[in-house]
Amino acid sequence: MKKINLLRLRLGIVAGCALTTCGGASAFMSCNLNSNGFSSAYVPANAAINITSASLAITCTRTASGDATSQLVTVQADNGLNRKGRAQNQASSGANLIKYNVYTDSSCTTLWTGRTTLSATVIFTSAGDFAPKSATVPYWGCIPAAQIVPAATYTDTVTMTPNVGVPATFPVSIVTPSSCTISSPPSNMIFNYIAFQGAAASATSNFSATCTSLLPYSMALDATSSVLTGLAYTLSLSASSSIGTGVAQPHTVNGSMAAGQSGTCATGSCSATEARTLTISY
Repeated sequence: MKKINLLRLRLGIVAGCALTTCGGASAFMSCNLNSNGFSSAYVPANAAINITSASLAITCTRTASGDATSQLVTVQADNGLNRKGRAQNQASSGANLIKYNVYTDSSCTTLWTGRTTLSATVIFTSAGDFAPKSATVPYWGCIPAAQIVPAATYTDTVTMTPNVGVPATFPVSIVTPSSCTISSPPSNMIFNYIAFQGAAASATSNFSATCTSLLPYSMALDATSSVLTGLAYTLSLSASSSIGTGVAQPHTVNGSMAAGQSGTCATGSCSATEARTLTISY
């Protein structure tokens, strides 16, 4: 008869559990972020920085009586979808970009980016308070002046990441309207003319137009000819149309009086004036 030795093993089972399963789920704070972002109308010809105020709402909810009755929430912001380097946000319209940034202060000195955060403490009334509570934090969108960009609506999306809760985003919209102005008005045009002179007299008047980059515009005078003290004159523009560059563009009104005119001056010398109107259309 063969003898069979059986190996007996005693298995030791150590009772244990994860913190999230022993005694039920652990208590935790639930927080979320919400911001409408900012929208601004931007006129490149304005010399001052464009500053728009905005705000961030931080809302937290306690889920168990063991939760704390206050929660500090800090929020980081990234540089959006079109960032340039590590500290420059850009909104886009097709291939065109406009620079902007978000700041923690209205003077636009402290960037809200990287390790610089917005923060607020959300406070509950008691251990039995399970209603959502919110705190609102301001921030500012700042757009540098004198950017030469086409008229368009430029957009971007910035992602916010809190220390408690999940990331959220806010939109940015920058509208650059079509704009065209006579930034330097026409100077006075002066003719000096002697009766029956043998050569035509000429005069000029200079002005400047500042129009949005890539914006077509046209210019016209209310009249291109007239008569003063019996002297006929004609006017013409150096250009009747152009394309805006975002900066002042010089133009000229050219005037001429034909030779050989007698005029109707009854004295040794006389003068007369009349106004002409220059219209710019876009």
